[in-house]
Amino acid sequence: MVNPAPHDPVPEVDNPLASKAASELFVRRHWQRRPVVIRQAFDAAALAALTAPRDAAAEPDRELSTATMWALAAEEATEARLIRRRGTRWSLAHGPFAADEQPRPGHKQWTLLVQSVDHHLNDASALLHRFNFLPQCRLDDLMISVAGDQGGVGPHKDSYDVFLLQLAGTRHWTLGAPGEHALQPDQPLRLVEAFDTTAEVTVGPGDMLYVPPGWIHDGVAQGPCMTASIGFRAPTRAELLTAWWQACAERDDDEIDPTGPRQYRDKVSATTAAQWRRQPGQLPVEMMASLEHWLGKWTPTAAEMREFIGCYLTEPKTSVWFERPTPVQCRQFNAQAKRNGVQLDRRTRISFQARTIFINGEPWVSDRPLSAALKRLASQRRLDGDAFSHLTPDDQDSLSLWHDSGWLHPGQ
Repeated sequence: MVNPAPHDPVPEVDNPLASKAASELFVRRHWQRRPVVIRQAFDAAALAALTAPRDAAAEPDRELSTATMWALAAEEATEARLIRRRGTRWSLAHGPFAADEQPRPGHKQWTLLVQSVDHHLNDASALLHRFNFLPQCRLDDLMISVAGDQGGVGPHKDSYDVFLLQLAGTRHWTLGAPGEHALQPDQPLRLVEAFDTTAEVTVGPGDMLYVPPGWIHDGVAQGPCMTASIGFRAPTRAELLTAWWQACAERDDDEIDPTGPRQYRDKVSATTAAQWRRQPGQLPVEMMASLEHWLGKWTPTAAEMREFIGCYLTEPKTSVWFERPTPVQCRQFNAQAKRNGVQLDRRTRISFQARTIFINGEPWVSDRPLSAALKRLASQRRLDGDAFSHLTPDDQDSLSLWHDSGWLHPGQ
C-alpha cells in the first residue's frame, strides 16, 4: 500500500450502502486498506428521517438529536463520557450527567460521547444494520458524539474499522498513516503525540468517512455538530487467547478427562526421597511429566475451537442485559408469531456457521442443515409470520425459548 502524499485529500468513493454492486466494490478495493470518504452517503431526506424532531413520549423512537443524546446520557443504563479541552490539557468525566452538567450554549471544545445508542433507539439500531454488507459478528455498536465548536476527542487510533457518519454540522478530519506513535503523557485519553498528516478532509451532513484500524484520525467540529460512529470490532490475538484460556478454566474437569485425577499427587519411587533430599530446588521429573499430561488433555478439537469462536464473537458486552418478558406457553407464542412474525431484540448478537446458530454467546446446534428462514433471521433480524409458520416444530420451540430470554420479540 502506498501512502498518500502529505495533505492529499481523502479519496472519494461510491456509496457502499447504495447497491449490492457498490458494497462489493467497496469491500474489494477499500476495506481495511486506507481511509476514504463517501459524499452524501445519506441524502437530506434520509438524514431528516433520523434527526427530525418527534414526539418526546415515543421512547424507543426518539430522533437522533442533541437533546436525545443528553437525555440518554442522564440515564444510569447508558455509557456516556464528556470530554473537554483547555489548551493542551484534556479532561474526561463519566455519566450519568445531570442537566446542570451540560456545557452552556456558546461554550467550545467539548464533546459528549454516548455509547451503544443502538441498544436504546430503534432508528439507531436500524442505522447500524444498514451496514449488513459486512459480517454482523464484526459489528460493535453505534456511538454518537455531540460536540460544541472546536470539539473533538483528540488525535487517536483505533483497533477496529469505523465509519464516521456526519449527522449534523461540519467536522474537519486530519489523518496519519499507521505506525508506532508515542502517546501524550499525563492525559486521561490515549492521545497520539505529534504525527505526520498524510490526508485531510472536511465533511458535512450526510457525508461519511471510513477509517481502517491503526490510522490516526483527529476530527475537530467546525461549529456545533453531531457524528455517528459505526464500529466493527476485530479482536487482538491477546484478547482472543485470554478469552480462550478463561473458557478452558471454566470447563468441568469431567469434560477434559473423566477418568483422571482432579488434583496432582506425587508418584513416589524407590529413588524419589533421595532425589528430593539431594536437590530440593529441582523441578521433579515425575511432577513435570504429570502436569504436561494434564495440559495435553486440554488440547481442543477443531469443532471445539469453532464453537468457542462463534460464542466469543456473539457475546454481548458485560454491560448488556435483557429484560425477560412475562412467560407465555410455547403454543401461545407460536400462534402470535405466525400472525405477526418475530424480530430480534436490539441488543441481540447473532451469527450462524454450518449447523449452528450462535446467539448472545451461546451455541444452538441443529441436527440438520439450518433452514433458509433461520439464516434470514440471523441476517435480516426479523421473520414474517409466513416464514415462521414454515419452521420445524423444534426451531419454533427454540425461538420461543429465545423469546423467554428476552432475545427476540413478536413482530408489531
